[in-house]
Amino acid sequence: MKSCGPRVPIPWIGASTVKLAGMSETISALAVTHWVRRAATLLEESQAEINRINVFPIADSDTGSNMAHTVRAACEELQSAVSEGKLPEPEDATDANLPAITALLATGAVKGARGNSGMVLSQVFRALADASAQGPIDAAALVRMLQDAVGFAESTIAAPVEGTILTVLRQAATGASTAHEAGQGMSKIVDASLDAAREALFDTPNQLEALAEAGVYDAGGAGFILILEALKDVLSGEVAGTTLKDSGAAGHEGPGVGSAPGSPAESHGVPAELELLFFFHGDVDPLREVLATHGDSIVIAPVSEGQAKVHVHTLQAGPLLEQAFGLGQVTELRIEVLPNQPGKPVAATRRASRPIIALVSGHNEGAKDAVGDSGEDVGQDIFAAVGAVSLDPAASEEQTRAALEQLPAGDIAVLTNGADPAAILEVAQREGSGRQLNIIDTDSLVGGLAALAVFDPTNDWEDNTADMLDASVSQRWWQGPPEQLPQAVADLLADGGELVTFITSEPAVATAVEAFVQRAREQHPSVEFHEHHARGLGAAVQVGVE
Repeated sequence: MKSCGPRVPIPWIGASTVKLAGMSETISALAVTHWVRRAATLLEESQAEINRINVFPIADSDTGSNMAHTVRAACEELQSAVSEGKLPEPEDATDANLPAITALLATGAVKGARGNSGMVLSQVFRALADASAQGPIDAAALVRMLQDAVGFAESTIAAPVEGTILTVLRQAATGASTAHEAGQGMSKIVDASLDAAREALFDTPNQLEALAEAGVYDAGGAGFILILEALKDVLSGEVAGTTLKDSGAAGHEGPGVGSAPGSPAESHGVPAELELLFFFHGDVDPLREVLATHGDSIVIAPVSEGQAKVHVHTLQAGPLLEQAFGLGQVTELRIEVLPNQPGKPVAATRRASRPIIALVSGHNEGAKDAVGDSGEDVGQDIFAAVGAVSLDPAASEEQTRAALEQLPAGDIAVLTNGADPAAILEVAQREGSGRQLNIIDTDSLVGGLAALAVFDPTNDWEDNTADMLDASVSQRWWQGPPEQLPQAVADLLADGGELVTFITSEPAVATAVEAFVQRAREQHPSVEFHEHHARGLGAAVQVGVE
């Protein structure tokens, strides 16, 4: 395959290597802090450009945003410890603090990792923590860190693919090792690693047909080069530390902005593939089998003994999550609808795993040629993602009948979510199927999620309907503009709470909510926060507290 250049220019990739004088032969605690801050800033500045060349494994235009979020999460984990007095300010830190600093960076990166590339990048931080735990980070330790990062990343990915960030990381490690074996010092090793990474990036279109067809380099690999650029800048003294921009700064482009050429932004009338991110507490071995059965793009990154961050793309989110909940504890679940991939097989007709219909404006999930009021194709939503069927309260008789046919046998629960269930009741009565409809009067979408979360297929039907109603009634909820979130959440948590659920429908609002949630987790460490995206919300953001 003939090599091709990027359709979207990336000026910093082709930068020439400059011989640096006076570079330190070890990476100090202060240098590590400045390195990560610099990397976060470079990724934030370049995320829109990286998003535009994101075509593999899914052209969802979010690799730059995901990598920037991952590194920012590492920085914020460290800053939180400094603010709480657990560690000195970076300028006062000594090498004795280095293991604690890198351990916090690794924890923050793994916890905050987004997407395939973010998950791989988190393993670089994990390798950095391991290296610093063994002593000063000199040239040999830097080489070992890069090599360990490759091993960690390969072990977390179920099906590694060449021509991706993993390839660029591996070649960076090889370049560093070759220079070290030749007796070179830190300056030459960093240069060699960066040169090898660039060469690997330039070759990615020769390894992945999707990249060659789009005329781009691998987005994740491009992002990783910025990590090495940041290290070079800091060790050479060109950058003495960087103040991070506000996550809501102008020019920030979230997922789905600036899509690669030809990539669809919606799921065109077929069940959408979903990206699931969650923490899993329990034995990951049986979970691997479940993930392999129901999904792909699987990454499992260890956080600690018995805890891992999980990433998967799936068309069968309902069965997958149901089994995951049965195998252990699932927390901090995040669900994103991925754009449909041309030529990728999809399930012909989705069968719901739970006898539940959720009323959601603008959704007729599973119906032929279903469209919303805007005329856009309607994709799978958060209720369909966990095994229910979504139905527009204003659906036609044909669409309502199609939704009923997707449900498993037995009685049916209808989550109203603040809508009028009269239409579905009328169709069900006229059909004379003999199936009883139990109306669960949930006032909001967050209330519907609360009800759906307590449904247990092993329980009696009466117990399930009672539990769903109790979950909805006991939830406190609010909806409104994102600028009112701090006071609204404070008021909702005034009487206690263990779980806060946010639902947004607009990317700009989702970005603001993400920034708020990061701060809220620090203020309420014992509270669990979940974020979801959905259409048919009727407000900028909905919040529910349980």
